Amino acid sequence: MDPEQKRIEEDLRGIVAGDVLCADADRRLYATDASLFEVRPLVVVRPRSAEDVAATVAWAAQRGVPVHPRGGGSSVCGGSLGPGVVIDCSRSMRRILATDDETVRVQPGVVAASLEAHLAGLGRTFGPDPANAMATTIGGMIGRNSSGSRFPRHGAVRGRILTAEVVLGDGTMINLEPTAPQAAGAPHTGRAAALAAGVAEIVGRGRATIARFQPATRPSHAGYRCDDLVRPDGMVDLPRILCGAEGTLGIVTEATFCTVPADAATAVGLVLFDSLEKAAEAAVRLAARRVRR
Repeated sequence: MDPEQKRIEEDLRGIVAGDVLCADADRRLYATDASLFEVRPLVVVRPRSAEDVAATVAWAAQRGVPVHPRGGGSSVCGGSLGPGVVIDCSRSMRRILATDDETVRVQPGVVAASLEAHLAGLGRTFGPDPANAMATTIGGMIGRNSSGSRFPRHGAVRGRILTAEVVLGDGTMINLEPTAPQAAGAPHTGRAAALAAGVAEIVGRGRATIARFQPATRPSHAGYRCDDLVRPDGMVDLPRILCGAEGTLGIVTEATFCTVPADAATAVGLVLFDSLEKAAEAAVRLAARRVRR
């Protein structure tokens, strides 16, 4: 380990209770995911708590070092790779914190299949089912706004998220929920209200563009989806904007989701067609007749 890496390790070990990995072998392990890309990080942090995440992000922000949240590394697009600090919450932050009749609160490292197994015992389901559910974490699902094969039935993650505890780019921890925007010229009412005001302004200024390129009828998973952030009552749904943002707006350390009753039975049908046109026509007809939640 060169002197610079040693200094980075010592710095982070002084502020983080979790693992700090600077050795070349460890960095090589985190240089790849399910994609074809390879990018070796500067350092890897495996936090034990939200405070570890906040301390790491604050350290990186002060030095201008990029931060890359990583879930199960199951993305085929290289979203968990980068040359800066990789934060891997799947090691220690993987607890299901609370469950009631209609909601569940989890840490970002909880694996999708584990969450579904937990809810199945209660006759409930989360819904979105990524292909790599045995490895994909909830944090990664939020970052990509995952849906899966049951999208027509259950939608994507943004339709399930209710609240989120988030570490922002300066290391500040904040609880996000649907929030009334701070009125112009009004006394400061908190970071969340200020964020809500900023989002509402962006949405209002870009309303025509959003309506053109993000119509409500078009499924859209990745990126900053803005068409449904401002509710009819004027509240801004701040947790929703995190879904699909790939961790660029904040790192989720806890999230609360609504759950729904599990289906009593499931079935799979195989339908064969002799042309692509007929298959496409059938898909349109089936989508119109899908079971709605």
